Amino acid sequence: MLKRFLFLVLLGGGAILVQAGSHPIIFDDDVQLKLLHEDLDTVARCIEQIHQINTAAEKNLPQLVRWIAVREEYVDKAQEIISGYFLALRLKPKTSGENGYDKYLYQLTVLHQLLVAVGKMRQNNSPDAVADLKVLLKQFEDSYFSGGQGSLPQP
Repeated sequence: MLKRFLFLVLLGGGAILVQAGSHPIIFDDDVQLKLLHEDLDTVARCIEQIHQINTAAEKNLPQLVRWIAVREEYVDKAQEIISGYFLALRLKPKTSGENGYDKYLYQLTVLHQLLVAVGKMRQNNSPDAVADLKVLLKQFEDSYFSGGQGSLPQP
């Protein structure tokens, strides 16, 4: 907790740290997206290491187990940011006909697809799958920050 507080102080105090349940929540969209990018980069690195171990002539099973555990941890972290921060706290529900309803549906769809795709990373060891995640994340970021709305991504 102290490390996160110091991290926020170093950011210039632009974020708000709130203790909700057992997890501190940083109310700063840029920080949350940066953490999400870092989590996905870590998952990609884990997938690369798992692939190298699986293709090696001599398999190092303890290392394989370690990389799988790290991948699981960072998939969980990414899912927590998507669901616990963006879906639960930042995306405000709109009703049909209300201004911004189409954008809301677009962001909700992209976040849901991102959440499902991140969850599938537990079984998928393809570097292409991580690239697909980054595309979905970029679509969400563009819509969230620019106010724009693209076409709905295909699952």
